[in-house]
Amino acid sequence: GSSGSSGSSGSSGSSGSSGSSGSSGSSGSSGSSGSSGSSGSSGSSGSSGSSGSSGSSGSSGSSGSSGSSGSSGSSGSSGSSGSSSSSSSNGSGSSSGSSQSSGSQGGSSSTSSSN
Repeated sequence: GSSGSSGSSGSSGSSGSSGSSGSSGSSGSSGSSGSSGSSGSSGSSGSSGSSGSSGSSGSSGSSGSSGSSGSSGSSGSSGSSGSSSSSSSNGSGSSSGSSQSSGSQGGSSSTSSSN
């Protein structure tokens, strides 16, 4: 059904390194979904290398999942800090979160799942 659960992506951190901060958050909730919230990693992920925190929250169907899908925080590791979290629920369920921060990341990974 349509849900109005909102959640903001918490855990931001600042790290003053340079590099390519590629936090992609493609929030593609298709269907009758009224979920608001910032799906994707927020915070300045300034690790040199390919810091690709991708949080593709693709809830298709009648889903109202929100929260922070992806990892955020101050990821100051050099190299490939790739915290990927693909939260994908098909049908009329809503699931989000499950953020597995791998790599040398010194921030807090927030798994906020509101159904």
